[in-house]
Order: sequence, then C-alpha cells, then structure tokens
Amino acid sequence: MSYVSVRISDGLGNRFFQMAAMLGYSEKFGHTPVLIKDWILNTNHVGYYGIQDYFPEVRFIDLKRGWTMLDERDGASYTYLSLPRVEGNVHLKGYFQSEKYFPSTGVKKPLLLEGLETRYRDYAFLHVRRGDYLLEVCKHHYVDLSNYYRYALAYFANSDTRILVCSDAIVTGK
Repeated sequence: MSYVSVRISDGLGNRFFQMAAMLGYSEKFGHTPVLIKDWILNTNHVGYYGIQDYFPEVRFIDLKRGWTMLDERDGASYTYLSLPRVEGNVHLKGYFQSEKYFPSTGVKKPLLLEGLETRYRDYAFLHVRRGDYLLEVCKHHYVDLSNYYRYALAYFANSDTRILVCSDAIVTGK
C-alpha cells in the first residue's frame, strides 16, 4: 500500500486547498490519503480549527521515513502543474490553489456548512481581509483591497441581497 500526505500550513483556506490536492492525488494514482502530525504546522490565524476536524475520514499514521516529496515550485501556487505518479509514499508540499488538483467528485462539504445554502439564500458574504494581508510578507497577493471591496459591493448594488461582513479585524466606532 502506498500513501499520500501533505504538509499543512497557513490559514484555513490554504489548508483546504492542500487537503484537496492530497485527495485528488489519492484518487488519480490510488494512494491512500493520510496525515502526519509533524507535517501539520501551527498557525497564528484567528478562528483556526484543526483541518482534521473537517476530514475525519483521513487517518493519522506515524511514518516519517520513506517519502518522495513533490514540492510545488516557488511562485506556482496559482498555476496547475501536473503531479507525476510516484511509486511508494508521496509527500506533497505547497499550496496547490487550482481546482484541477481536486478529486473529480469535489471535496465533501464539511458538516459545519450543511444547510447554509437555504438559510442564507439571500445573503452574500464579504470577507474583509486585514491581518496577514497588511504584512509585507503577503505583498505577493497584489490585491488592491479598497478597489476590490468597492467592486464586490457594486456587484450586488441593484439586488435585494444582504451583505454579511466577516473580518479578522472588526473595528467599531461611533
């Protein structure tokens, strides 16, 4: 039996992409998806939940040797690069932010999200990123946040859609 695992890092969104890539590799090449505790890095993101809480069917094993690492090329996070078939155990490292890495059936919706489609049918969520997007290390995202939020809100200007604002840095004032 061959395994595939992934280095889990950064915020919850990145962690979902990393898990999806592992599950996609598993489906494509027949490897069993597993998690290695030492490869799940701590995060300082607010509201973090353990990624394993969303994927209880993926079990942990304690096998730290005998892995072939497939390391995503620097700067290639948003570009799909076909992963090769590897005989034996595979350790994925990167962000894998393309749906082309996902399993063909998609990723099972976490129980946490069940029922949101009907409960919030007339709502849109606007996630105001402050925190890490203000750091120099995150300048590679190249997102002009002021214009992005104006554009996002304008998209719903002529509708009855309610906007729910979520943020990691809510500022209230009078």
